[in-house]
Amino acid sequence: MSSDPPDPYVVLGVSPGASLEDLKRARRILAMKWHPDRGWADSGTDRLERDRQMKLINAAYQELSRRDPVREAARARSEQAEREREAREREARERAAADTAARERADRERRARERAEEAARERAERERRERAEGARRERERAERERAENERVQRERARAERDARQPSRFAAETLSERTTFRPVGLVFPSGREGFTIRICVDGDDDVIFLARGRRLLLFDSPGSMATFLVTDYNHDLTRLPAWKDIRTSMAQSPPVPDVDDYADFEFILQSLHAAPAEWVPEPFLVCRDMVLEIGTAFDHRRLLELVGPGTPIDRLDDLLRAVETPLPGWRSRRQLRKLDANQLGMHWRLAASRLRSIAHWHALP
Repeated sequence: MSSDPPDPYVVLGVSPGASLEDLKRARRILAMKWHPDRGWADSGTDRLERDRQMKLINAAYQELSRRDPVREAARARSEQAEREREAREREARERAAADTAARERADRERRARERAEEAARERAERERRERAEGARRERERAERERAENERVQRERARAERDARQPSRFAAETLSERTTFRPVGLVFPSGREGFTIRICVDGDDDVIFLARGRRLLLFDSPGSMATFLVTDYNHDLTRLPAWKDIRTSMAQSPPVPDVDDYADFEFILQSLHAAPAEWVPEPFLVCRDMVLEIGTAFDHRRLLELVGPGTPIDRLDDLLRAVETPLPGWRSRRQLRKLDANQLGMHWRLAASRLRSIAHWHALP
């Protein structure tokens, strides 16, 4: 029995020049004849023969369809087209990846440039602000120096003018009947100032040490005594007994008595307590001191704070009557109705206006 495979042309019953359509038609005809489903009533041997014939038909068709030059060319073209398509797709993917990488690189470079430019702008703006701030501080420093120089010049000119200012007393006013007492002022800030209160028996006017039209104040009794015994341009030098007074003052600086302190700091602290706890004497001393200084220097803005009908004047009247029997009872009732905040404002104004006319003496 021969082992050579059957001729596919013989199996399909076609000539060697048959086209693909001829092969398909021959295969379809033979399949209709030998398909196993067509012989469902056949015996076992016949069914095996049908299977064998269908395998031969399919094998012959596959073999001849591969040998067809047209089909081979078409398949080659198809495969070439597929390869070219895949190459184009691969090239497109590579180009897209390259474009994406280029865009990402460009974005990174752009962001880096923007960050660098932003940092440069911020650095330039910071340097500009620092230069402007430095220039502003320099201008402010120059302005402060200029203002300080002007203030010093004004103070110097005022001191020179005050030194040339004639005495506020007539020569005959200062006589044996003239007395003087050291007094102290305590401002709300806690700073103390000392001066001399001069009065003549039988005369209601009270006079204070002055430089021109300003109240002369010292930081301590010692500095005041040093000024009085070494300076010859003040009113006490014209007292008949000045030589003896000067000798005594050089040995022991004049210190104010407790009743000669006008303590504005204590007054403002007392106003925080209930009216029943107010001590009358410090209030009365402060009010009298403001009135005397305002009168001595003819300071209307100071006098208007203690004039008749003002809160301080009303408080003074009530405190003077508080120790008397019947008026004292009424005064205590009326004290409780006073506005402590308003009183505090007026006392602060009084202390502020006293500072405005004060000339603080500085030792050389």
